Amino acid sequence: MAAAAATPQHKLLIADDDPAVLKFLVSRCEKMGFAVDTASNGLQLLIKARQSQPDILIVDVNMPELDGISASARLLDSSNKSINVIVVTGRSDIETVERCKSLGMYYRAPRTMLVQRIFYHP
Repeated sequence: MAAAAATPQHKLLIADDDPAVLKFLVSRCEKMGFAVDTASNGLQLLIKARQSQPDILIVDVNMPELDGISASARLLDSSNKSINVIVVTGRSDIETVERCKSLGMYYRAPRTMLVQRIFYHP
């Protein structure tokens, strides 16, 4: 009997400057079967995304060097393929929500709520 072909993993890049949040998100996403890479600032996000061409980005807004929304917008403008961007942030102001919406990014409830869900509902 022939061996079953391996299912290709979706590539995910998580960008957050908070090591604890990054650790939680990486752990959860790897358990879900994603191939995960990380960045701790907006410039690393740009470099790593251009090198690895992930299927999904999970980004924080407030990061050193370049904010997550601006970095993701640059990737969306220069990319030939569609990248799904999920914005996970502590910010909940209407300006951030509208900016994400206008760029076609998925805005996720404030980051603290997401981390609580991951921690308490593995």
